[in-house]
Amino acid sequence: MEKPNWDFYGGVKLKKVPAEGVPGGTMIEADVLKKGSNFWDAAAVSQPIKAIGKGKIVTLGFFARAASDDGPVWLNANVGRIEAPYDTAIIARVKLDQEARFYCVEGVSKIDLANKAGKVTLHLAGEKQKIDLGPFLVTVRDEQDGPGQLPCAVRLGSW
Repeated sequence: MEKPNWDFYGGVKLKKVPAEGVPGGTMIEADVLKKGSNFWDAAAVSQPIKAIGKGKIVTLGFFARAASDDGPVWLNANVGRIEAPYDTAIIARVKLDQEARFYCVEGVSKIDLANKAGKVTLHLAGEKQKIDLGPFLVTVRDEQDGPGQLPCAVRLGSW
């Protein structure tokens, strides 16, 4: 988890910005040029991820911050299927402030995802906004493995 590794789609202007305390020392500023008709009209997406079994505890951890203070800054974070029906293992709405933090979304997977059949998506088009994104990771564990060990500054449960 050394540098941001995101692909983007939709009306988003990108630039690298310094980020003290974030692995790799940089984040990617995603300037969402307009509010979308749907919050998924612009997004940051990962490369395909490893398999996730239904009933496993999934944690998505990522560095993020609001890059402006022009109003509410938020995104929807999910781990889900690459292809239709685009269902999700976990999902949550994340409200951001101007401090770079390690946000975690955690829940029990509602679906099975085969190896490379899933991805991380951060939906950005809920507002015209600027969001800085850093590195992310996804962990999968069984309940008997105990609590996760990620250094989550903010921990959110999946819907």
